[in-house]
Amino acid sequence: MIVEDALGNQFDSDSRYRRIVSLVPSQTEYIINLIGDSTTYKVLGRTKFCIHPSNKVSDITIVGGTKQIHIKKIKALNPDIVICNKEENTQKIVKEIEPYFQVFTTEIISIDSALDYMMRIAKLLGLAENGNKINTQIKQAMFGYQPIKQKKAIYLIWKNPYMAAGGDTFIDKMMYAAGFNNVLHDQMRYPSVTIDEIKALRPNVIFLSSEPYPFEDKHLSEFDKLDITTCVVDGEMFSWYGTRMLKSWEYFKKLSEKLK
Repeated sequence: MIVEDALGNQFDSDSRYRRIVSLVPSQTEYIINLIGDSTTYKVLGRTKFCIHPSNKVSDITIVGGTKQIHIKKIKALNPDIVICNKEENTQKIVKEIEPYFQVFTTEIISIDSALDYMMRIAKLLGLAENGNKINTQIKQAMFGYQPIKQKKAIYLIWKNPYMAAGGDTFIDKMMYAAGFNNVLHDQMRYPSVTIDEIKALRPNVIFLSSEPYPFEDKHLSEFDKLDITTCVVDGEMFSWYGTRMLKSWEYFKKLSEKLK
């Protein structure tokens, strides 16, 4: 079976990709869950941000971060395939690895594309049956969730300057599915915003994401003068695709109940 990645590269699933390095936290978790208890496959390398599943990643070699890697460490692991993502990783990283190993790159901009690339990875590894099961479980959890009420929201991912999720992001699609209309839906990527601009957008709620900037409750006071409901949210639930999506919908339910 031929599987195509986001860069148009084609891979033959009969090539037996068994030794894997994953440079994307959510994809690392997904691949580990996809493999399950099989001893045929092994995730050999990960980034320092690949923290799930916590009971399994500790034995996997850290080969750098999502933006910088240690190519010597990857070469020493001698993987059959390296899994990257267009947003999480850089073109420089892909180019650095390609002379030595095959690189499969994903591009996630929606829930549908997340499910699509999850299945592509499953087919690439020859684990389509396991992939179908996981995708079905995610769809069941998603379709079983009903937003209490649509609210206007802004989702901040960074501070100094404040940056927020725009409309062409996976976060935007998860926000909408959770019952929150992104007030920056008409903007691209992650625009910078000021406190005054947030006020002018008139959201019902301001989300402070726990990642990539580690917003905490101590940051809530920065928005007191706006008199807008502001809360810290688990960034993994809005931005991680893969098996983390199985947990998102119960989280959204509790969040919606808290904000109603």
